[in-house]
Amino acid sequence: MRRDRIVVSVVLALAAVCLSSRSSAQRPEIHRDYQDTTVRACTDFYSFANGGWARSAIIPESERWIGTDADATNRANEVLNGILTDAAARYRTSSDVTTQRLGAFYASCMDSTRANREGLLPVRAELDRIDHVASRADLSRELAHLQLRWVDAAFGTLPSFASLQVRVWAYADMKNSTKNILWLYQGGIGLREPGSYSRADSASKAIRAGYGDHIARTLVLAGTPEPQAKTGAETVLAIETKLAEASLTPEESSVPTNVYEPTTVDKLAAMVPAIDWPAYFAELGVPGLAGNTTLSVSPSKFFRRLNEQLLQRPLADWRTYLRWQLLHSVGPDLGSPSDAESFRLATLITGMTKPPPRAKRCTEEANELMGMAIGKNYVERAFPPAAKKRIEELVANLRTVLRDRIATNDWMGAATKAEALKKVDVLRVEVGYPQTWVDYAPVPISADKPFVENVMLLRRFEDQRHLAKLNRPVDRVEWEMSPAAVNAYENPQFNSLFFPAAILQPPWFSLDADDAMNYGAIGWVIGHELTHFFDDQGRQFDANGNLRDWWLPEDEKRYQDRAQVVRRQYDSYVAIDTLHVNGGQTLNENTADIGGVTIAYYAFQRALASQPRPARGAGYSPDQEFFLNGAQSWRFKTRPELMRLIVAGDGHSPPYWRVNGSVSSLPEFAAAFSCKEGDSMARPPEARARLW
Repeated sequence: MRRDRIVVSVVLALAAVCLSSRSSAQRPEIHRDYQDTTVRACTDFYSFANGGWARSAIIPESERWIGTDADATNRANEVLNGILTDAAARYRTSSDVTTQRLGAFYASCMDSTRANREGLLPVRAELDRIDHVASRADLSRELAHLQLRWVDAAFGTLPSFASLQVRVWAYADMKNSTKNILWLYQGGIGLREPGSYSRADSASKAIRAGYGDHIARTLVLAGTPEPQAKTGAETVLAIETKLAEASLTPEESSVPTNVYEPTTVDKLAAMVPAIDWPAYFAELGVPGLAGNTTLSVSPSKFFRRLNEQLLQRPLADWRTYLRWQLLHSVGPDLGSPSDAESFRLATLITGMTKPPPRAKRCTEEANELMGMAIGKNYVERAFPPAAKKRIEELVANLRTVLRDRIATNDWMGAATKAEALKKVDVLRVEVGYPQTWVDYAPVPISADKPFVENVMLLRRFEDQRHLAKLNRPVDRVEWEMSPAAVNAYENPQFNSLFFPAAILQPPWFSLDADDAMNYGAIGWVIGHELTHFFDDQGRQFDANGNLRDWWLPEDEKRYQDRAQVVRRQYDSYVAIDTLHVNGGQTLNENTADIGGVTIAYYAFQRALASQPRPARGAGYSPDQEFFLNGAQSWRFKTRPELMRLIVAGDGHSPPYWRVNGSVSSLPEFAAAFSCKEGDSMARPPEARARLW
């Protein structure tokens, strides 16, 4: 699960807010100016820690949100943009292949004059391919052709729990984590979150209407006459609605057995005969798959619905749909009319009124598409060996605490504890950067090519690189994320956690900070991720990373009794207006938040025991500093449009409730701030659940 950076799939790359020079220069510590001390810590801790900041912080027109993640992303982008501008100045004369590739990519991205002059010309050949789809075999080949270029054509190939950016995925079999198989998964909808197509509230209806208008305008830009474009938009919406109806909800897709449905090539052909699978696999680059070859196809209800749609609708409808999906995928990378139209959709969904600067977008796209090239440079500039060493020491302390708390918890039986302890002992935490780096030399990126062509080349390269794993052993130390990503993730099949260098920066972690800051901020995040290996999802993967439930029925009952307390707790929270947090959809992340801060707190106590210190001049005790730093690391402010989308589709609660919901469940917090019975931040014993 990713670090609680809100993951919302919309048109533009993630935008980040500018970090003030004061914040970047200051030693990491509690920000007194962020606080609102007119609010009692025991009444509303998030506001006590961040209320002053929330009142005065203004979301720039070009941003979706502001807060800690945005600050850290901007901090990383400053370093990355320096790498790219330097490469762009030297790529024609440099002998270094990485410099050549990064420089050419950035130069072509920044060439807005050429993009505006060429318009949709760089994708005319792709549009012509779609126009020449004249048979089911043609359509099958085109689906694979577009998916290799990250176009969501009819279905996806990437499960929702994955951290990869690729669209075609060969990955470890959940039942045999030493073997890579091909995965096919639901997809093909432009609004991403299936419920967006069916919710009856006025905001959802407005988004659907605006989305339909956007599709029509996009088709007009590509040369479709306006009347036909309007009809085409209706066709696209009808197809996507049918696919959305058969898709897993966010809550359902968090269950591993829902996203993993092993089958064979022969059974897939029988389930979806409307696709010419030999033609599809040949175009994908994996021809000649035997009929008994195992792959995962999920959910099966989605693929049966897709088969119905493929059989019922004429090829003309599918050509229209594929034209739209292609343009939707590359719109921001084309000239101003297409880029502006793509941004109109982002405005509809997020409330943004101004696009981010081109340099920021080009920087983020370079990190997305060549993360292992730019990430290596980032590590050299921003993540010294001393930082890696200190984080590894912090992780070791957290692991020790987790092991102790597993051994002494009151809901696992002896047999289940033995399995859990075996798993915690083999769990691996990767810090900062991978052991090996991806070589982008084979990709013929050139500043003399249209930017969108370079984008397509890199997308296809990444997909083919992952497809090649079908013929290789599983690589358990491979990273799925750029070291320069402000994010983190766990891989249950590898029993591994990955923390990129860019998240191991202020305000979450700093070599200059004391333990209260580091354990309260990054310690909470690491503790959160650690618990996922042992919760209701992690229980489904054993110490070898195979899908095997190692809990006993009585453990399941005791866990669920406690988890339902958490579910009811978060169901009661209002996210915006009358819209409540979905306690079921966010359950595993909420229990991980409570567990994460608990483990971090006791790891902090271990650190204090070896190096005690008195309270500093700020007047807070070490325990109070721990909780305050944790709360300030979750600063977040967004627009109402995006908050509604987050609540509908994200597996995490809004940051306000991530803080208050978690700390109100800890007696240790109540003790630190002398909270009394009846205070909002001191939940009574029967209304709180302690799992770790």
